[in-house]
Amino acid sequence: MLTAFVGQIRMAAGDIDGALTLLDDALQLPQGNGEMFYVAEIMRLTAQALLTRPNPDRSQAEHFSLRRLRSRAVRRRSSGSCAAAALARLWSGEGRQAEALPLVAPVYDWFTEGFATLELRSAKALMDELRQQRR
Repeated sequence: MLTAFVGQIRMAAGDIDGALTLLDDALQLPQGNGEMFYVAEIMRLTAQALLTRPNPDRSQAEHFSLRRLRSRAVRRRSSGSCAAAALARLWSGEGRQAEALPLVAPVYDWFTEGFATLELRSAKALMDELRQQRR
């Protein structure tokens, strides 16, 4: 995880290619059972780094976002809603609102409490925005 942390620092410093190299290295490291959360986080960071490039590789970012969404680590509700919202935002930016809303809405509907949290408020705002765009 240290490699991914350094990659995150490089991304914040604007060294996107260096960050991507480190994040790729971090994904290649063997993962123990308790480290699956970090794999999902590395995939999130990789997608984010790919989207911050001057000419973003949206298909690769989508690939990592989908891998993250399908990973066991995000099956926990909070991580799943974050992963679904990130992919829905990516799709929305590509004009794929019709695919984005059905992705994030069921995940949001998992919740019965916690609607005041930043994550769920953000997901709700995204769903409202997607619904508005469909009109």
